[in-house]
Amino acid sequence: MQLTVPSKKLLAGKLRSCWYVQDSMNVKDQPVLTDQEREFLSELLASAERELLLEIHHADSREYRTKLHNRLSLLESVRKKL
Repeated sequence: MQLTVPSKKLLAGKLRSCWYVQDSMNVKDQPVLTDQEREFLSELLASAERELLLEIHHADSREYRTKLHNRLSLLESVRKKL
């Protein structure tokens, strides 16, 4: 079995095209929120988090509690992005 190493020119072209795809998807596709909208979403997520924690506390089924924990993790990841 013989391995071939791509040329520097070929690698540079591939890196450039990857950078272009990443760069073109970066800022344009993300919503822009005002401070007021961001604060409102943060309050909604905090409220949802409190409700989830209460529901987890009262859950009888381990399967349901696991599902709620997964939702809580998702909620926390969204909250961190704000």
